[in-house]
Amino acid sequence: MRIVLIGSSGRLGRAIFNGLAPSHRVIGIDRSPFSTTHLFGDFTDAALLRRALTDADAVIHCAALHAPHVGTVSEDEFAASMWMEHGSWRKRRWLPA
Repeated sequence: MRIVLIGSSGRLGRAIFNGLAPSHRVIGIDRSPFSTTHLFGDFTDAALLRRALTDADAVIHCAALHAPHVGTVSEDEFAASMWMEHGSWRKRRWLPA
């Protein structure tokens, strides 16, 4: 199974990656480099997601802006980090319905 893991460099993302990688092809996306991350960038980048989601069987979203980011990112950027919740990501034109 090809699984796209958004937020793969964080504590939760690394744990999920390590749990799935032995039996699945996991493609990690994150802003920060780490051994569990294959694509570097912001998941709000349509081109990055288009590339990552090609032939994906599943998506796991565990990216988040949290306490260390307070005061360093705008409120708009914080809100954008949550846009995939509640299925709203399917409303984007560049993602399959």
